[in-house]
Amino acid sequence: MRILTMVFLVWIVPVMALGEGISMREAQTRLFPHDGQAIQLSSSLSKDERDVMVALVPVLKTQLAASVEYYSSLAYSPDEGLISAAMQGAFNYHDIAAADAAARAACNKAKKSGSVSCRVAARILPQGFSNRDFTLSQPATAAFQESIRDWLTGSAMAVSRSTGAWGIGASADAALAECRIASKSASDCQVDVEN
Repeated sequence: MRILTMVFLVWIVPVMALGEGISMREAQTRLFPHDGQAIQLSSSLSKDERDVMVALVPVLKTQLAASVEYYSSLAYSPDEGLISAAMQGAFNYHDIAAADAAARAACNKAKKSGSVSCRVAARILPQGFSNRDFTLSQPATAAFQESIRDWLTGSAMAVSRSTGAWGIGASADAALAECRIASKSASDCQVDVEN
């Protein structure tokens, strides 16, 4: 897979609200390509801190057993600095708001000192990111796009926004069951794509 890297120095606040499933064709037109990503850095970081974050993301990709793909966030404790045990990441969520929330929660739990809440330092987003009302993680997007030709009437995809887990099945019930297994029984698996 070819990975493209760009750096954005401003925050973009995405809007993610999906209440009911959309068709496979609708999903196909709304999703980003699964073969590129960019790094978005917080404008509150100094130049040196931005340089650290740009260098850190490739290291994470080689050091972690899990992949580091979009939508992922890295949060830090301003009181402890970027390089501390409080630096935490949340990887491969279906939207950036969920990744941000998970990374900040993990950081706040891990920080040792200071009263300032953790902040997001960097995000991994799709190449050419813009706000969209339907998004999936990079692995889920790839699986969806690779399985399109195999989708039959009744096929479905379920996702857990809180965990980044997902499942594809021959029916809504089968997709939900796969999502629950992948998420270790998360209670928010829902069918987002259905033929």
